Amino acid sequence: MTLQEFSIKQRVPRKRLLLKGRVSWRQGYFDFYEKKRLSSLTDVKFIRDDTLLVAHRAAARLYLVDISQTNHRIISELEIADPGSKRGFLHPDLMTMHRDSIYISSFTDRVAKVRIHGNQLILEEVKSLSADRYHGCYADQETLLLGPIHTDQIPCIDYTSGKTEYLTYNNFGERRIKTLGRHEELYVTGQDIKWHKGETGYSYFSLYERAANALLLLDEASFIHTQTDGHVYVRDKGVHLITLQDGADNCGYIVSFGVENRKLKLIRKTKVADFPHGIDVCGDRVAYTLYSTSSVVLAPLTDFT
Repeated sequence: MTLQEFSIKQRVPRKRLLLKGRVSWRQGYFDFYEKKRLSSLTDVKFIRDDTLLVAHRAAARLYLVDISQTNHRIISELEIADPGSKRGFLHPDLMTMHRDSIYISSFTDRVAKVRIHGNQLILEEVKSLSADRYHGCYADQETLLLGPIHTDQIPCIDYTSGKTEYLTYNNFGERRIKTLGRHEELYVTGQDIKWHKGETGYSYFSLYERAANALLLLDEASFIHTQTDGHVYVRDKGVHLITLQDGADNCGYIVSFGVENRKLKLIRKTKVADFPHGIDVCGDRVAYTLYSTSSVVLAPLTDFT
């Protein structure tokens, strides 16, 4: 049952404009099996139970949104300037929160830090990590973890010192960490393999233990014909939610897992509209984004658990 749904749509030119300071997005449509989508709303985070932070990738924007009434209201927005990049802007992918700071991945080597001050969004810095491109991001207690696309090295960046250490994991030569997080003392990741037309898509939800600076695989669930993007841990219920697009079923899914005896336990697989991406939970509500309609959906947590 959908509690609320709203769209944030922006017209973004594909061609880079001669006028500096204007956002463009050359990618156009992205195909997956028989469906295609534009890079629109990639992530959503609850700031409070009546306020969301929403990321629009193509538009390089963040929106602070009031959802206290039936109709949503954009309180403020931020265009993420990045003069050090070729595009001139950082196009957000996933977000993670640590206190009043938001860390944002961009599927490039660049990561942004934004601070929320009252109802204003303030860009504090954009940092380059030239070792790889990153999609997943997770704010641990003392470090920011990023999910690599090409390598088996997971950066762990200390919030205070800025020092970076690395965790290694087995990426089987081709897997990408699309999202990552924790389950108490254990680690979880959502991974997939880059899809090419005519090939089969594979996604994985994986459980690890840490040994020194390495993640060792404990258990894993795999999904054929799929691509994964988002994840959230519902700590008080011990449940993980991940988002998938299924190319064979021509729909999206939100899948829930528990962990028992250091093994993953599939709880439920719930069909949703095409191309779900970012996801978050606050109390008894789930918020997730849809690429297919550039929308945010709010639904009861019980729909997925």
